[in-house]
Amino acid sequence: MATLADRVAARVKELRFADPDEQPSTSQLLRRAETDFQDALREEVRAGMQAVSRSIGPHENYIWEAAARWILPEGVEDVDFVVPYLAAYGYDAGSAQEWRGTRPTPKL
Repeated sequence: MATLADRVAARVKELRFADPDEQPSTSQLLRRAETDFQDALREEVRAGMQAVSRSIGPHENYIWEAAARWILPEGVEDVDFVVPYLAAYGYDAGSAQEWRGTRPTPKL
């Protein structure tokens, strides 16, 4: 699997030869490649979370790996997000730290 540095370097090469009339500096190319790569990672994470949230699966490992990189957006308080999220799945949550299931746990 390619490392982050390898993927950014490959994107720099793509950008360097995309428009022969435009000759951005190496630092401009690196910034643009890094931005493109981070946008792609955000999209992978979004798609992974969407997949595991909307379907019980089974899911491929790459979907779980993408979803595992998800973090609560900065500025969102746990209580603003976690309590309603847990309620949607049948949990009675007083806070992000204190919650209990209101439905019986399914037996396999």
